[in-house]
Amino acid sequence: MYKYFILFAAFLSLTVLQSFQDVEQGQCDSKMLKEDSKKVLDIYKYDSSKLTKIGYKTKESVKEIEVPLFLGEKYRFIFNTTSIVKPVIINVFNKDKESRNRKLLWSSKDDPASLKEHIFEHTHSMKVFVDYTIPPADSSASPGCILFMLGYK
Repeated sequence: MYKYFILFAAFLSLTVLQSFQDVEQGQCDSKMLKEDSKKVLDIYKYDSSKLTKIGYKTKESVKEIEVPLFLGEKYRFIFNTTSIVKPVIINVFNKDKESRNRKLLWSSKDDPASLKEHIFEHTHSMKVFVDYTIPPADSSASPGCILFMLGYK
């Protein structure tokens, strides 16, 4: 009898764990986000992509990613935000957040909140820094992710 109880508890635990994974993957289905974003690349060739998990806290927070580039190429940056619940402001800078005299190259700040694919085109840099400014939210806000895709021509 005890053996069956342990088997049942293990089965129940695995089922619950799997359902949590399914919910999380549903929110951040990287394959679907990549397929959608590749359509926006247009004449640009796919270079790379990065999926960044977005979790909301009670205070505003910033996540930064570094994007290395080659001189002489023209780049298209695509930010797919379909899986986040609250709008995140995306800023692209020429230097990291610790540097002085960094310049804002582009921002999604003035884009409509309903826009889910943000596009920025850029040349003339060796690297740029993308900052995701995540607004504060209560603990009930479900986490999501942003897919960043880079194309070149």
